[in-house]
Amino acid sequence: MNEFITMGEPLVVFCSTQLNVSVTNATNFSKVIGGAELNVAIGVNRLGHSAEYISQVGEDPQGKFIQEQIKDRHINTKYLKETDKYLTGYQMKQLVSQGDPNVYNFRKDSAASHISSRIIEKINLNHVKYAHLTGIMPGISEEARKSCFEFAKKCNKNKVLLTFDPNLRPHLWTDLNEMKNVINNLAKYADIILPGQKEGEFLTGTSDPEKIADFYLKSSQTKAVFVKVGSKGSYVKTKLDEHGKFIPGFKVKKVVDTVGAGDGFAVGVITALMENKGYLEAARRGNAIGAMQVQTHGDNDGYPTRNQLKKFYESERIKKMNLPKFTSLEKVHDAGIVGVIRGNSEENAYKTAQACIKGGITAIELAFTSPSANITIKKLSDEYSNNPNIVIGAGTVLEAETARLAIIAGAKFIVSPSFNEETAKECNLYGVPYIPGCFSPTEIQKALSYGSDIVKIFPGSIAGKEMIKEIHGPFPYVNVMPSGGVSIDNMNEWFNAGAYVVGIGGSLVEPAKSDDFEGVTANARAFKDELNNVKQKNQALPISI
Repeated sequence: MNEFITMGEPLVVFCSTQLNVSVTNATNFSKVIGGAELNVAIGVNRLGHSAEYISQVGEDPQGKFIQEQIKDRHINTKYLKETDKYLTGYQMKQLVSQGDPNVYNFRKDSAASHISSRIIEKINLNHVKYAHLTGIMPGISEEARKSCFEFAKKCNKNKVLLTFDPNLRPHLWTDLNEMKNVINNLAKYADIILPGQKEGEFLTGTSDPEKIADFYLKSSQTKAVFVKVGSKGSYVKTKLDEHGKFIPGFKVKKVVDTVGAGDGFAVGVITALMENKGYLEAARRGNAIGAMQVQTHGDNDGYPTRNQLKKFYESERIKKMNLPKFTSLEKVHDAGIVGVIRGNSEENAYKTAQACIKGGITAIELAFTSPSANITIKKLSDEYSNNPNIVIGAGTVLEAETARLAIIAGAKFIVSPSFNEETAKECNLYGVPYIPGCFSPTEIQKALSYGSDIVKIFPGSIAGKEMIKEIHGPFPYVNVMPSGGVSIDNMNEWFNAGAYVVGIGGSLVEPAKSDDFEGVTANARAFKDELNNVKQKNQALPISI
């Protein structure tokens, strides 16, 4: 079973070993494998994910070399076919001390250009979760183009997330308008699109990253667009965003070779999403791997292992990004108390939240058991949008659809009574913290593996304070939020046990049942005062993420 699959044309690359000598005059070459899609498969595999490659090579020495090299990299070749009718394509590449090398391709009528759509029919995508295409393959022949569209349709049908990099190669096309139309039509099948800014300008008529993203987000299939803006970084926009976000790139000491940087960006985005990271973290990883690649010779020599990527981050002193997810987590932590609100009406829930905030409780969890919870969340989010200390979240979120509804309404964190995989994925994709209820080490480990930064111990009254101490044995860095069983009298004990933040419902908002909102405010002030006392007594409260 392979997590990832891609289709493209593999090339044998003859790399000159003579520095700054033209390919014409060079006489010494080394032989490696390349090709955009194959580069991505190599990068995905290097970061610990299983990968499969679809293509066709000739029954010739170059084809044999490619097959051996791919197998040596532990990439599955079940759908890498061989033909005795056509030869394998190859490339000759200049060695330069800095910048863009001259590259010459010899791929006309290659074996890969005759890949049949019949191969696509035989592909089993049952266990595949992610797939990747580029705009190169559709340009090498009409037969390959047909296979690309069939592959994209099959991914959609099987609900395999498809990423698409336009990767324009004008020399492969006789008509540039045809190239534009074909690439844009193929992009409509992609869930994630990865155009470069210059490519986007040609394909959409604008160089504005946001407008490029908007052009592709019109497709019902497309969820997010990552626009590569060279060394400056990348711009990310999703269907939920009114405006996208720019993620800055990494400074490099010297650009040795630009070939493979775009494919490296794709590797970063794809693997981050495979690991249930959010879109913004995916852009950051894409930027990082692109920066690592341009500092090396070769098409994919700079793609890192997990340990190499970790060291790169450490060398860049990356501890956190100024991203919405981390901002929300810090607000929740700084609040210390999350007020859990279950109103008996839309108005009751709204006024209860206002009363809590008035009393100093700055983190609000509006439960979806409250009538019209999404409307109340939106009203509160709009009302307190200019207050940097207040964070509004959603609670009792049982599935991904409700999470999405809450996020659209403005919820900045999502809380569930139990862990749900699809909800975790939905929150991660949109950079919103997911706080699931857990009651065992197995549940906690699963939540952490899906990117949860805080886990809720629920019900706290049954689990008890000792559970937090026990959890911190196997999971010393997990952030715990007990909910249920926390009172003004025992709050200090919960924090002493290692709580990161506490969730408080009934004992805080009980007066709201009789519409006594002043009573709620009084309770909130009392809890806030006790929290301040706890902080003064306990200087070892968890630090912010």
